[in-house]
Amino acid sequence: MTVHACDSCLRRTWLIARLGGAIEIARHEKRALRELLALPEERLIAALGSRAGGDVAADLEHADASDLRGAADAAALAAVCRHDAAYPVRLHDLRDAPAVLFVAAAADPVGRLVRLGGGPDRDEPPLVSIVGSRRASAEGNEVARGLARGIGAAGVGIVSGMALGIDSAAHAGALDCGATTIAVLAGGADVPYPSSKRGLYRRIVAEGCVVSEMPPGFTPFRWCFPARNRIRGAVPMRIWLSSTSSLSSESGRWHPFRYHGGTTGGQSRRPKDARPVPAPWPDGEICGSPSSQHVLTAGRD
Repeated sequence: MTVHACDSCLRRTWLIARLGGAIEIARHEKRALRELLALPEERLIAALGSRAGGDVAADLEHADASDLRGAADAAALAAVCRHDAAYPVRLHDLRDAPAVLFVAAAADPVGRLVRLGGGPDRDEPPLVSIVGSRRASAEGNEVARGLARGIGAAGVGIVSGMALGIDSAAHAGALDCGATTIAVLAGGADVPYPSSKRGLYRRIVAEGCVVSEMPPGFTPFRWCFPARNRIRGAVPMRIWLSSTSSLSSESGRWHPFRYHGGTTGGQSRRPKDARPVPAPWPDGEICGSPSSQHVLTAGRD
């Protein structure tokens, strides 16, 4: 498998994984996650090393990037760092941009990753991120699946996080119509998460790709879930599906909201800047292009 990542970026990835537990403690102490992830190595170790146990600085000095390359190769993952041309353009401007993206795909993983960059500067087909509650109703899941199916049929790829509920339904809808779909995981890209979605994971790997900034085999901490949202934030069109039950008397109705990004504490909370997509949305089944095209247009930044 292609490992394009340089030694420096692989060592940075090793360090973030080594400090995973310390970052979790810092989050409980109300430290700003993205500020921590933006710190250079020396300052990160100074801030968190005492919570991680052992001599983190010495461990980093002796960390061998070839070991991580070998682990990625053994897990059949490609690895692309922020110095590589295949690294998504929209992530470059982030102060806390992931050092490396690991990619699981049955074929051409680097080529499939390039799609995450999208946009006119690469003349790539557009992508839309669809997210929502893990505890969605059956109706909500069907709305998400139908919406993704309709948008995918229009030639637009779907990005989500493979979580229970809306995320998984969106991936399934994209696969229904043969559209590109990209799952951004909080743990290692070689580990289906949640494990109950192993079958969906295999389908995404076969027809799309799975992406993570964490090394192979990594089990995610709670902080990893909001952290991965900044990767999904590389997508310029974002749709949040939410029930109107908390917004009006129309209990049980599901509607799309557009939002401009920024991470929430997790996927189960509606982003603060979410705004309803205006009518017509839809009274009928979401499988044809009119409703889907309207949502797509309204959801664009």
